[in-house]
Order: sequence, then structure tokens, then C-alpha cells
Amino acid sequence: MISSQRLHAKKKSVSFFSVERKRRLVQYLLLVASSVFIANALLGTGGLIDTLEARKRFDRLQQEILQLQSENKALRIRARRLQKEPSAIEEIARRELGLIKPGELLFLLNDSNFSKTKTTTDTAR
Repeated sequence: MISSQRLHAKKKSVSFFSVERKRRLVQYLLLVASSVFIANALLGTGGLIDTLEARKRFDRLQQEILQLQSENKALRIRARRLQKEPSAIEEIARRELGLIKPGELLFLLNDSNFSKTKTTTDTAR
């Protein structure tokens, strides 16, 4: 009777061990599979990293669009002013082309002596 109990206990422990072993194997497989899915969700195409980079690019492009819209608005105002106000054309001609009206005198001042004197004074200190 003792030997049959031992045999029965031995069978129980072998079958219990194999069930436990199978359970651990399933757990490891689930762990590996879930790790692969998580890695794909983070690093794969359309994953978290791609989404964050796309968001940064979107914000950067949106900022650029706002800047270009502001520049367009300023250029439209300047174009309207040039079409409707002769003084605006005159202002640009004077500033950018150095033109003067008939009868006006243009005085050109050369301040190179001043800058040489200033440089000499600054280096003497």
C-alpha cells in the first residue's frame, strides 16, 4: 500500500510539474508577444515616435504658415499704398534709389575723419 501511494504521489508531481512548465511557457510567450506589440506601437510605422515627430512638423509648418500670412498681409498693404498714394512711390524712390526733387540740394557728408579720430582715441585708452 505504501508503494502505491508513492507511485501515485510520483505521478501527481510529474503531471503537476508538466502543467506548471506549460503554464510558464505560455506566460513567457505572452510576455514576448506583448513586448513585440509594444515595441511596434512605439517604434513602428505610425507608432508613438512617428506621431510625435509628425506633431512637431505640423506645429512648425503651422507657424511658418502664420508667418507667411503675416508677410502677405504686409505686402498687400504696401501694394495698395503704392497703387493709391504717389507719396509712397516718392518715398521709395528717395530711399532706395537716392532720387531728389528738382530744386532740392543733396548734401553728402563724409564722416571718415570722425571714425578715424574715434578709432585713434579708443585705441589710445
